Amino acid sequence: MSASRSTRTGLRMGGFVVGTLLWCAVTLWLGVVGLWKVLWFLTHVRQVFSRTLHCPRGHAVDAFGPLRCGRCHAAFEAHVFDPCPACGAKVRFIACPRCGLAVRNLLA
Repeated sequence: MSASRSTRTGLRMGGFVVGTLLWCAVTLWLGVVGLWKVLWFLTHVRQVFSRTLHCPRGHAVDAFGPLRCGRCHAAFEAHVFDPCPACGAKVRFIACPRCGLAVRNLLA
C-alpha cells in the first residue's frame, strides 16, 4: 500500500515537472518569436515615415505625392504604399523613375 502510494506520488511529481518544463519551453519559444518580429518591424518601419525611398542603385524616389490607383484609377495624394482610399488596393512595389528598378514595400 505504501509502495503504490509513493509510486503514484512520484508519477504525479514527474508529470508536474515535465508539464512545467514544457510550459517554460513553449513560453520561451513564443518570447523569442515575438522579439524577432518586433526587431524585424523596427528595422523596416523607417520606410513608413520616410519622405524619400531609395532604389537598389541609390536613386531617391518620392514617397509622398499625387498617385493614381492601378486598379480603379482613382487619383489621391498619400504615401506610395498606403492603400487606395476608393478600392483598398495595396501596392507591393513602385518603379524608380530614373532607372526603373523596383522599390519594394518592406512591410507587405
